[in-house]
Amino acid sequence: MAIVSGSVNYEDSTPIPKQQEYTPDNIKPIAIELSKFIRTKMYGTDVRESLARWIEIMLAVQTYINDDETAFKADIQNQQDSVGDRQTQVEGTMSDVLDQFKAVVSNVTKDSEVALARDSVRFGDYTVLDDRLEYIESWLAAHVPAGFHVSIKHNQNRQPKVVVHYYEYAIGTEAHGLGTGPYGLGETSTQTISCTVDYRDDDTAVINLPLAYALTGIVTYNNGYWYLIDGYKTLRFDLGDGIDDSKALSGNGSNETSTNANGGGYAGDLGLSSYQIAVKNGFSGNISQWLASLVGPKGDDATINFISQADYDALADKSGVYFISG
Repeated sequence: MAIVSGSVNYEDSTPIPKQQEYTPDNIKPIAIELSKFIRTKMYGTDVRESLARWIEIMLAVQTYINDDETAFKADIQNQQDSVGDRQTQVEGTMSDVLDQFKAVVSNVTKDSEVALARDSVRFGDYTVLDDRLEYIESWLAAHVPAGFHVSIKHNQNRQPKVVVHYYEYAIGTEAHGLGTGPYGLGETSTQTISCTVDYRDDDTAVINLPLAYALTGIVTYNNGYWYLIDGYKTLRFDLGDGIDDSKALSGNGSNETSTNANGGGYAGDLGLSSYQIAVKNGFSGNISQWLASLVGPKGDDATINFISQADYDALADKSGVYFISG
């Protein structure tokens, strides 16, 4: 084994110079000079002083770093506060405009049948009827399993029970890379989605889902589950245990998705949509023409009555549309 030996000659007997004040600009040359002193000074007092000054330099560096970080955080917070204040101003302005618009609409339809339809026994009163209808539509779209359909060619020769889960920002689906989702690494809380299942045969299941969960993409089988991924959103379909992987994978190219707006409607029990049944019964034309044919003739124009509040209160028959003047 080779032996490496050597010695250091502390030949510099001159005392170290007077200590300088540390600044961000002179720390580097002072550090280089102190390193040289530690290697070459003859007397222990100079070496110890050099080591002490080195520790002081480390403290100064850490102080500068902390000060810079504190200043940076303060700048960021000031920017956030400025943006937050501006957002509050804009939202306040928009809220005022919306309230004014709703007040106008509310007054135009006062005491009419439409105005009465704004009120809900279960959910309270709404400023305008559109708010109530929007709430009903949003609730239906999120909870009623209709409007979005996923056809899975599972090839398992059975009619499996289907459980559907929805989650966001799973690993690999974050828009800006691993761990960049709003909750850090991993997906959001998993939701179980209500669904109904139609079985075209023992190898094909059509899962009906709420329209709010309609995603765009290709349904693929992978390791026991079928997945539909659209950006950072994922639907996972669980068809139970004992899946034959080779048979499930063979159906990957046959899986489909659709909404009620596509193809003239979702196929019913006979395998035909309403539009297809109409064509079979002799209708000639495209879907738009068929939909137009379902619209009946216009009714008579309503009579609009402008009367005073006193005359309106005296009416025995208040049917019709009235605008209260005065």
